[in-house]
Amino acid sequence: MTRSITTTKVRSFLRETHDDLGLTLFGFFILSFSFSISVFVLGFWEFGLKPTFTQLGLF
Repeated sequence: MTRSITTTKVRSFLRETHDDLGLTLFGFFILSFSFSISVFVLGFWEFGLKPTFTQLGLF
């Protein structure tokens, strides 16, 4: 009886932490991606190229 309760608790705990880990990795990926894009665009502006969105191929 105690063993099955412990196993269920451990499984639910692992499931929750696994979901949190996936969300954290996904959020970190999005943050780093947006950060690199902003650095890229800011670098363009710093060098005075000032590209439009069509030149960047976004639209």
